[in-house]
Amino acid sequence: MYADKREPQRNVISMNNAMDALEQALASQKKFILVHQSNAPRKTMLEEIMSLADIDSENLSQASHQDVRLKELNMDDQKLLAIQGFLRDVYEICLNIEDVQNLTVKAIIELESQCVDSNFEENHGIASYFPALYSDELLYTTDMFSLPTLASSATHNTIDMSKPYLCIVPGVEGYYGRFTELCKRLKLPAIALQPGLDHPKETFKELASRYINALEKKSALHNNFYLLGYERGVLIALEMVAILESKGLTGTVFCVGGTPTEVVEDFRNNLKDYKNKEHLQMAVLKHAYSLATKEDPSVLDSLPKNLDWPNKLVECMDRMRGKFQYSIEYTKKWINYLYTQLSSSLENTYEMKKMNSQIISLRPKYITSIDTSLENCSNKKIITYQLESSLPTTHLNMKCATIINSHLDRAILEIYNHRNICHTYSLSNDDVTAD
Repeated sequence: MYADKREPQRNVISMNNAMDALEQALASQKKFILVHQSNAPRKTMLEEIMSLADIDSENLSQASHQDVRLKELNMDDQKLLAIQGFLRDVYEICLNIEDVQNLTVKAIIELESQCVDSNFEENHGIASYFPALYSDELLYTTDMFSLPTLASSATHNTIDMSKPYLCIVPGVEGYYGRFTELCKRLKLPAIALQPGLDHPKETFKELASRYINALEKKSALHNNFYLLGYERGVLIALEMVAILESKGLTGTVFCVGGTPTEVVEDFRNNLKDYKNKEHLQMAVLKHAYSLATKEDPSVLDSLPKNLDWPNKLVECMDRMRGKFQYSIEYTKKWINYLYTQLSSSLENTYEMKKMNSQIISLRPKYITSIDTSLENCSNKKIITYQLESSLPTTHLNMKCATIINSHLDRAILEIYNHRNICHTYSLSNDDVTAD
């Protein structure tokens, strides 16, 4: 298989397209395959099926033809078999010939909507850091949460912390749920640390120290540790490394977000539309109002002017009263936490410390050039991976799990390869997620 080198660099195919091309090439009977970037728009499932049937799809897509079945189009068996194979090979939909014949135009359109996530929208501004207000107050305020991975059963809420595990330090959101998809592909157990809502003004050092103390209580500090910091969690994870190394421990830290300088700069770029703290405060209140009530937050435009933040928060809560399902205390704490974290993230800087642990940078797609400040932070060579996704969606990039697995110790991979694949179940009521 050859890539067309005559194409300019900007038209180089993506990794996903390259893998698709490789799979099709291996399945074909041809000796040589030429792969090139196509500028043609992607066909819908309906268009592909109508193309296989030699039928014009434009007329069928009209509302008056939505209930037309394929068997009414007088297709021969060969075309029906081609459509059956297309659905199986491309969309992994297995139907018998009778079901294929009974497919309507409307059913085909609905099938595609279920198979292809076409409504994905990347959040911006405050929503990229706080996309939701989570209803489970206890889970949001739990200091430690174990996540299901390939190496630990999803039905068991506790892990053996005397063995190697990945410790995840979340970003400004402070919630474990962002990492569930990433962890599903990891080859070692994982836990997520959560800051809770009761310490909104603590510094990175103070939060790192609190995390270390929580791990120490569970006798979970070991040499050759694995830490992962996401977004602002990169700064906190590096502080944790400094504390751990002062105790004589070293390990590996994955910086999902790049360098501290890049993370802080991303905050500033993402929130640059808020010219001062008053603008940021109103934006936070409106964002929280819309998440909690699902209503238009413009009602907050009539808030009295010149109020300080605590009084603005009280006024906002009064206007939200009776419109949301969460407890008043939890919602108020969450909104205050949201504003405090965002405002401090705009002001904070990070002082680089020399360390002996291995730093692996998973750099999202930034508009700026690569920052090399981490080179002065470690005695070991920094390993950097350039990702194609932006920071708010990096946790959904499956390449992250592959990178993490590739840097695990051989002994951990041996344990994974020889693991018991039977599901385990907790029989004791004493097993809990965290203290």
